[in-house]
Amino acid sequence: MCYNVTICKVYSQVNIFRKEFCRLQCGNQRHGIFPDPTGSCCHYVTCHGNGFGFFVGERQACMEPLVWNPVAGACDYASDVPGCDSSCHEFIDVAPLPTAGTLLTDQCFKNGRTYTFDDSVDSGGTCYYVDNEIMKNCCPFGQMFDLEECACLGEMIAERPNCECVAWFTFDTNFEDSLFDIFSGRKRATIDENEGQFGGSAVFSGEGHMFIPYFNNFYFGERISVALWFRTSTTTVQGLLTNGCCNQPPTVEIRCDSGSVTITLDVMAGAKSITFSGASPDSWQHVAFTYDGQSFTAYHNGNVVETLPLRGPILTNKCDVTIGRGRDDPPGSFLEGAVDEFVVCQSVWSESDILGIFQSNDVPTVDN
Repeated sequence: MCYNVTICKVYSQVNIFRKEFCRLQCGNQRHGIFPDPTGSCCHYVTCHGNGFGFFVGERQACMEPLVWNPVAGACDYASDVPGCDSSCHEFIDVAPLPTAGTLLTDQCFKNGRTYTFDDSVDSGGTCYYVDNEIMKNCCPFGQMFDLEECACLGEMIAERPNCECVAWFTFDTNFEDSLFDIFSGRKRATIDENEGQFGGSAVFSGEGHMFIPYFNNFYFGERISVALWFRTSTTTVQGLLTNGCCNQPPTVEIRCDSGSVTITLDVMAGAKSITFSGASPDSWQHVAFTYDGQSFTAYHNGNVVETLPLRGPILTNKCDVTIGRGRDDPPGSFLEGAVDEFVVCQSVWSESDILGIFQSNDVPTVDN
């Protein structure tokens, strides 16, 4: 994937030649996320290519009052984006207002776009669809979508004082994050309070999964550590963790196949995978990885498997993190088994940290 904040050509705000723009920006790479070439910091352009020089570009808008942060590769508050303020939302090309009666009760209209509220239990009041997009969007952590204001409202929790970890799902009694009450949804997944390595676990029947909208458009950056326990009942290809969805490839993924585990990271410099064997079915396995912007290290049952050189921030995409299934590649790659103690921290654990997590669930969550 390419990622380039340089704007090489400016096009008309009314008629952006997105295919040519993407071709010039991406070159031989297949995908990219770029600032809007018209100069509007309320917008950005996503480019998707087929590898043979053909590109499709989509101009997208951040939800008011957020603006595009080219460093983080995500919509952010204007105070964190030098040279930009949310007034650019006032000059968006506005489509005619829908006529009376055309909006449904779960829809609202703002800045030329129709927003449809996702009122499913799994979304928890945080998610919505834009126009005819099939992928849902979710509000920043701590906010809820409000139909009357047609915007995400509430105080966004942007900082986590004295703590490097962003999520820890213990699955002891429920699917809730134990650190910050991060919302998660699930489909055909249950809790077994007595079956985990440390308390309960999330059980998947081969047809269900859980998803975490908080990680949609999440900026992982260049410092991350991830760990989880899993047990599988079969030797087929099964997804353990992915942030890919629909036509968006994952930038973080863990999957198992015939006793082997593959961990993949996709960063600015490209994607790399580490595969190791020994993950026998019907027994609990602990997998973890760390990334520090220079190297990518995988662990199995507390021991280092391999370290690869890798540079640049992990790429951002518009997908939830999903546990218990892959990105439908191959189709139906659901987990038949269980997951326990899923932890994500924006710090780099040491080898002794990983061993402590494996042996006694001693997760170093506090930044000392």
